Amino acid sequence: MKTSRLSDSQIMQILKQAGKVREIGMGATHTRTLAAARDKAEQMRRSVSDGTDPADVIRVKPDAMAMTFKGCALALIEAKRPGWRNAKHAKQWETTLEQFAYPVIGDKLPADVSLADVKAILLPMWATKTETASRVRQRIEAVLDYAAVHDDSDRRNPARWKGVMDKVLPAPTKVYKRIHHPAAPFTEVPRIMSALRNKTFLSAYNLRFTILTAARSGETRGAMWGEIDLDAKVWTIPASRMKAGKEHRVPLCAEVVEILITMQHGAWLAQNWYCRIRVACCPMYQSTRHYAPLPMA
Repeated sequence: MKTSRLSDSQIMQILKQAGKVREIGMGATHTRTLAAARDKAEQMRRSVSDGTDPADVIRVKPDAMAMTFKGCALALIEAKRPGWRNAKHAKQWETTLEQFAYPVIGDKLPADVSLADVKAILLPMWATKTETASRVRQRIEAVLDYAAVHDDSDRRNPARWKGVMDKVLPAPTKVYKRIHHPAAPFTEVPRIMSALRNKTFLSAYNLRFTILTAARSGETRGAMWGEIDLDAKVWTIPASRMKAGKEHRVPLCAEVVEILITMQHGAWLAQNWYCRIRVACCPMYQSTRHYAPLPMA
């Protein structure tokens, strides 16, 4: 058994174990001096005599306090939670990682997650569940980046798309075509509005309101009376309900004002007590399962 210096930068321990010559790298000279290497070599010789693996002498022991991939993922989710406007975002992260990532890498240290691990997670579903697989990849990448930042490490992220996964998997757009919800041509809007004006259902009033204000359906369904100024003919949507996170003021045309006045008329509500309670706060209650005919005022 001997310790040799292969070059100006590398130290190698060469020993004979079970009749076979074995070479164990002991690191670079700038991280371990020759004196320290000789001390490790002596420990390796004792290890061989004791029948244990000499490589354990220099193998980095796992830090008992180091977080696993799952621990880092949970920490990242909690760190991001205040910035998510909708609680479903956190739930989606938790669900997808629990279902796809944790069974493979949940108990691993982030530094030990390899390209093979990421491929094992993504390959089975890349062609059949492309959208889900793409989101899982992005979340694995984010967790590994989070861990690397906290460990002050510059190791390559095996889940990163550019330069790594794009060399292994086809682009999502090549295997999956996004299907949008059906939409009516804008030239059909006059005909649609004419048909809606002949209907006296809450859903019809809601759709007319949405079209005339060019608002998102969620903004319309969640509209509160406190947001609407009929005198000024302005609907002020608070930042908390806007996707962009900024307050939005919508001018109300005469037809929208007419719809809102109809919403304020209480005679029709007597037919449905559930709507009567809700509409007292929200003019465009989102549950179309509980609407009643709305005779014009």
